[in-house]
Amino acid sequence: MSFISNTDKSQFQTAYKVFFDTFKENIIIHRRAKLGLEEGFGGEVDINLQGIFGYEEPAYDFAAYPVGSSNHAYEIENSTFGALVIRPSSQGHRNTSDFSYAEEIGANLIEGEIVIKVEEDCKDYLTTAPVERVDVGDKAYKVASKDSQVHKVITGYYFFKLEEST
Repeated sequence: MSFISNTDKSQFQTAYKVFFDTFKENIIIHRRAKLGLEEGFGGEVDINLQGIFGYEEPAYDFAAYPVGSSNHAYEIENSTFGALVIRPSSQGHRNTSDFSYAEEIGANLIEGEIVIKVEEDCKDYLTTAPVERVDVGDKAYKVASKDSQVHKVITGYYFFKLEEST
């Protein structure tokens, strides 16, 4: 039995989505770069081992890989999402995320920490692969917590604690 009807929950969810979209800030999440290898002769992956002692002399094909070239590249992966940002009270920002709740969280944050509230697609992006850093404004942060969903009436939003990178 629930004290709040499904119709009311739906209206709360819709109103909160408007609130979230109004006050969200753009954040950029950078995942760890993936190593991409080029295919060698016959379609197999041919790793350039020139830099490893003992592997370059007889097996190294200078015609296929001239000195200084590489058969691998790092594929950078990042994406931009919207998030409500809760900063420590001492930073002078007015937290708009959840009013009194945000003020409580902000009071418990130390300098260099923030909490972000994100939607489910951002949560999935943060949790399904290693994250190098999260850019919020002009600062870089690292993820310092797992996701947590606190609200049971308004679903689909998750909190993450971030620590400023040095």
